[in-house]
Amino acid sequence: MLERQLAGKSRALIIVPVLMTLLIAVYAMLTAQNVGGHPRDLLFDGFERLHPRSSASANLDNYVIIDIDEESLQKLGPWPWPRTSLAKLVATATKAEAKGVVLAITVDGPDPLSPEIVGRYWLEDARNAPLAEAISALPSHDVALAASLRESNGVIALGARARTDWNHRTNLKRTDIGASDWLILPDGNGQSELVALWPVNTNGLIDRTLQAVAMPSVLALTLDKDGKLRRLPPLWNAYDSAMPSTALAIAQINGAKVMIIPHKTRSTASGKPIAALRVNDNILPLDQSGALRLYQPRKSAIATVPAWRLLTTGQNWSGALSGKTVIIGESVSAGAYVKSNSHELSVAEAHILFADQMLAGIAPIRPVWAGLLEAGLVLVFGVLIIFAALILRPSLVTSITIATAFLLLTVNWLIFNSTVMLLDFLPAIFTVLLAPIAMVVTHFVNSIIRDDHLRGAFHGALPPATMQHIGRPKGAGLLSGVRRQVTVLSCGVRLPRQAMAQFVDRSEEFIHFIAQSNDKLRRTILDHGGTVDHGEDGRLLGYWNVPEENAHHVEQACACALDMIGDMVTLSQDVEMSVLARGSKASVEQQETAFEQGYIEIGLASDICYSGPVGRGARNRYSVIGDAVALASHLRSRSRQYGPAIICDETVFMGMRHHYAFLDLDTLRINDSQQITPIYGLVGNPFLKASRGFRDLADRQRSLIIAWRSGEFDAASAHLEQLKDIPGINNFFIEMYEQRIAEAKQNQQLGRRSDDKEWDGSISVML
Repeated sequence: MLERQLAGKSRALIIVPVLMTLLIAVYAMLTAQNVGGHPRDLLFDGFERLHPRSSASANLDNYVIIDIDEESLQKLGPWPWPRTSLAKLVATATKAEAKGVVLAITVDGPDPLSPEIVGRYWLEDARNAPLAEAISALPSHDVALAASLRESNGVIALGARARTDWNHRTNLKRTDIGASDWLILPDGNGQSELVALWPVNTNGLIDRTLQAVAMPSVLALTLDKDGKLRRLPPLWNAYDSAMPSTALAIAQINGAKVMIIPHKTRSTASGKPIAALRVNDNILPLDQSGALRLYQPRKSAIATVPAWRLLTTGQNWSGALSGKTVIIGESVSAGAYVKSNSHELSVAEAHILFADQMLAGIAPIRPVWAGLLEAGLVLVFGVLIIFAALILRPSLVTSITIATAFLLLTVNWLIFNSTVMLLDFLPAIFTVLLAPIAMVVTHFVNSIIRDDHLRGAFHGALPPATMQHIGRPKGAGLLSGVRRQVTVLSCGVRLPRQAMAQFVDRSEEFIHFIAQSNDKLRRTILDHGGTVDHGEDGRLLGYWNVPEENAHHVEQACACALDMIGDMVTLSQDVEMSVLARGSKASVEQQETAFEQGYIEIGLASDICYSGPVGRGARNRYSVIGDAVALASHLRSRSRQYGPAIICDETVFMGMRHHYAFLDLDTLRINDSQQITPIYGLVGNPFLKASRGFRDLADRQRSLIIAWRSGEFDAASAHLEQLKDIPGINNFFIEMYEQRIAEAKQNQQLGRRSDDKEWDGSISVML
């Protein structure tokens, strides 16, 4: 019954790896299109570092960055600079015949250093009113910047801060791109087209003069949750209108014709998401968030000129700017740098890389069916590995697991290397690696559950070796019911009535003594490979040859019985030392007397019996049912009467008579059986058996039993008289046979025996 329960739990636990595989498959399916800080991004980062965009597809020599760096601040003044300084940089680049000038510094909102702002907010009190009016009359810095941009193919920037949360697309804003003259609409008719775009935070409006002479763009970069720049929306919503990112604007001033491709089937409350971007003849797929994934080239160095050199010796640098797209940026404020999957980039460098990627028409692709494929791989390989773990050796399963994981990773890499397709085989790899671990954990948990049951039900009852075997998966059958030869030992500690009387007022000490005795004897049974059970009146039972088979079960039971006699001596000494440690001298002498009078009683019998767990839950115990149990208990009860502490049946005697010293004691007729059962006393080891004194005692006692069984009472009396002369003979044994012989002679004289042939000298007992 217990094993059926344990087997059911084992079958339930084996489902754990399957459930784990299903959960990973569902996770792979549901998160297939999630972007921004997803664990798969780390895999894609590694692929992109191993296989970057080829240098042949990059034209980074066409760009030059004018950088407002720390050195420029030391030479020209602290940041922020007035927009007149930016105008000088634009004018210098234009004069150098740059192909286009991109101001990668936000100009939304007024310039705090512009004269009208200074006069309006800083000098507006009464004392400085004339000065404020005079300063306000000076030309605006935006006018100066617009004048420099008018002569160039220019781009200005706004919105340094983005409002993106990649997986919360409810933040997208409904945007009409029909009025955007810089876009080619899908239908080409100029009608309204509503799409969903990410909004951007601005610092205010852009001056109309600036907006009239240069293309506005959004400078904001979007970082994933781990702080890395991996993707950028090419289009934004600013001032409720569609506006290109600065990267897309850079691509446009380099001759790119841009058309957006909305999703044909997907739609949200904010409009249709953008599925792809067409730049010239190249279609760049966007992810579910409407962003383009950055794919850096192998060599991403971009020519950079410090701003102070152009403002102090501008003519000397005109050759470096001629025919190039010039991006004016700064690297001194907070957030001027972002971290990509390989190294840090300035904001200007990041937009140039995105723009160059758009012009090259290359973008990593994450197919819409990727989740289905990845979930299918999880299920297929998960089932295969679980099946292999069930039927193959652990070492072979480990090799297969490692090889399969490496194969999946290699195939994943080869797919990206040849197609730039972003497939994520990590769920399948994790399943392959974790499924065998889950199987091991399953067996471990199963062993713990089994061990908990065993500890609760059989703690201190089964031998340690048997407990270990049962805890293993293949050891479950050991606790099944079985019918076989079992050697049973029944033992107990008895105190005479006069000794018991001394404990009338000290019951706690008596219970402690009995508990200590049983614990000592229990451990002796376990040390000899026996199984412990409890009989009536607090007695102990020991079983050999169950649950595990043992060819030497009779010998081990005899050795255990002899060691128990030594345990009783040791126990008496321990009790004596304990009393000395806490009692008075009178108390010590009194308790010594009581314990010295105690003796151990042991009965041994061996026969075919039924054995197995009996009970439920924590009250379960391993027990044996059969005549041997009753006989061993009866023999134990006759120990004091016959003298030897260990009384055994004929089966034990016949098995061990050449190894141990035995004495003939009596014959029994059990339960009115016609068969006579001799019983013997186990008195010592082979050394005692070889001694002359023991041989004399054994011979005389055997002669007594033979004469008694033959009805030769006078001869039996003679042998009994000879036994009295042997030192150490038990008085109870002598008195018992004296009484028997006397009664037999008296009955013989009175003629109470009708048939002498029926006499066998046996004692009838009912078990």
